[in-house]
Amino acid sequence: MKIRASGYIAPDLIAAVPTELDDEDPYSRFLMFQDTTEQQVADVNIPRTVVSVCAYPFESDNENVFVALTNEGDLYFLTEDVDYEKIPGAGVLSEDAEDLGSTLGITQKAGILYVCGDGSQVYFRPRKDEWVRICERDVDGMANNFLEGIAAISPNKLAVCGYTHSRPKHAARGCLYFYNDGEWGQAELPNNQALYDLVFVDASRLVAVGGGGTIVTGTGPGTMEDASVEGLLEKFLRIRLDSSKLYVLGKTAIFIFDTKLNLLDTLPLPAEYRSPKNIEVKQGIIWYFDREGLARHDGTGWTLMPVPPELLERSE
Repeated sequence: MKIRASGYIAPDLIAAVPTELDDEDPYSRFLMFQDTTEQQVADVNIPRTVVSVCAYPFESDNENVFVALTNEGDLYFLTEDVDYEKIPGAGVLSEDAEDLGSTLGITQKAGILYVCGDGSQVYFRPRKDEWVRICERDVDGMANNFLEGIAAISPNKLAVCGYTHSRPKHAARGCLYFYNDGEWGQAELPNNQALYDLVFVDASRLVAVGGGGTIVTGTGPGTMEDASVEGLLEKFLRIRLDSSKLYVLGKTAIFIFDTKLNLLDTLPLPAEYRSPKNIEVKQGIIWYFDREGLARHDGTGWTLMPVPPELLERSE
């Protein structure tokens, strides 16, 4: 199995999720590392393919817990008893699937969960067991998109990015949409590169990153500007905002920018890992998640956290 999703709550509470890609018998192993020095692990088996993880202030005690999203629209709240919800109609293999496609990404803002996915699916969850679908491929002006990144200010102001389904002899092209007060607007992009992640720098300005070193920024559909660094053609996978700095995960390094998108520093990834998946940054501490393992950077160097091999195997 390979690590395909990860999350962060505190310096001594992080999560990595190895999954086995098998449509007939899907399986994920949710690993919560509760001590970075001794690697004490809480282990939860999930009979689905987990694709994204976020932290969420759970209703009962308002303490943060991990939420694991599967490609079928299942949500597992990693409380003591593991609470479960299902986004109605989402997924491909689920009994209630409505041909909407897979779900791909989850985030949280002010206690509200937001989910995006294949077929231009976008949802928000204002409260327990209530999911509001605000977009799918049949919405006017929306194409049949893979939406991989979602960022929100509120249910009335959010943005999603990804790429269109490719047609025969046509390359997939990137897409970015803004949602404001019930209306969707498609942003004009400087090139056709796919976009993989995005973040609001403040209540109005957004930065999105993607293939070929693409960085775009703006406040709405007609304002997006190309902020890419000349000569930097790295595929950008994730972007995180921390302490007025933007951290962008590439295929070989983490690129650190100020909020005006001036490049401040380049941090090479650990040489031992070759398959970057995600980063989380809190108070300047960087957590790097690779398909093969984890690493932590404290400002002076990388500390590797190899996942024990037995935890990368299916549990009986």
